[in-house]
Amino acid sequence: MCERLSWGLQRSLETRDVYDDEGKDPAMSVADARKHLERASLLAQELATALSEAQTAINTQGYHPANV
Repeated sequence: MCERLSWGLQRSLETRDVYDDEGKDPAMSVADARKHLERASLLAQELATALSEAQTAINTQGYHPANV
């Protein structure tokens, strides 16, 4: 997802008349956004790994139902 967003932002600079309300260079803003998207992608991969490891740590657990 992050890669697609990054690609789309870069492509918009090539195919659209992009501007910035504050007068900044849109290419600089896109470059900054792309760096953040790359970091987000790496962090998402780390999160997925950590969640998988957490699930693996408890995948053989069960529970005894309470006697009601």
